[in-house]
Amino acid sequence: MIRLEGISKIYSTDIVLKEINWDIKKGEKIGLVGSNGCGKTTQLNILSGDEEQTSGAIIKEGNPKIAYLRQEFDLNKTSTLIEELENTFTEIQLIKRKLKNIEIKMKITKNLDELEQLIDQLGIYQRKFEALGGYKFKSEVEKILPKLGFSTKDANRIVASFSGGWQMRIALGKIMLKKPDLILLDEPTNHLDLETILWLENYLIPLKISIILISHDRYFLDKLCNKVVFIENGISHTFNGNYSFFLNQKNINDYIQ
Repeated sequence: MIRLEGISKIYSTDIVLKEINWDIKKGEKIGLVGSNGCGKTTQLNILSGDEEQTSGAIIKEGNPKIAYLRQEFDLNKTSTLIEELENTFTEIQLIKRKLKNIEIKMKITKNLDELEQLIDQLGIYQRKFEALGGYKFKSEVEKILPKLGFSTKDANRIVASFSGGWQMRIALGKIMLKKPDLILLDEPTNHLDLETILWLENYLIPLKISIILISHDRYFLDKLCNKVVFIENGISHTFNGNYSFFLNQKNINDYIQ
């Protein structure tokens, strides 16, 4: 689905990545591991388009949709839970506002020519609204609430009133509503209690979506990942197995060397 080929990243004071070569296939759950400062987050930023590589290429099959759950959650903390999830559908919300404005203008205009133009515009935007799933997005939000562990009573609570673990669930819910092909997770278990970590693990394991994960939680990596990419001295090494398999193979390789 996606391949990193010959990726390097050079900053003014440091060479972070030298020769990065690995791929992401459909449904793979990949642990990106290595010492602090080895360029793990840099690779997620390159994949998401937030940074550009110095050299090399990101080769994509088709146009995969990539979503990024950062350490700092992208949330409007003054919104209610339901508003925040519904605001994921930005294009639908924009067209919804345009439809409302057209309807207001239709009520106040006394010019027949203008009214006819407004009726035409209304029809165009109604078709766009329907094509984007404008009549279904609210039900999609309602369906995801219990999957994230929220009750119907939580829907009108302000985002800021939820703990960090529950805000992580909201941020993840927004990502899942976008129906991505690949999810990038940067230290998702940081500052989470054990109950929330177990919930996240159980939520992610059955997903058929490709996942790239950075985490210091070895147990979480072991349970979730079926492939490990190890970064050392700016170079990538791929291991087809979970984290325990990677450690075992790395120890064997180190012993042979």
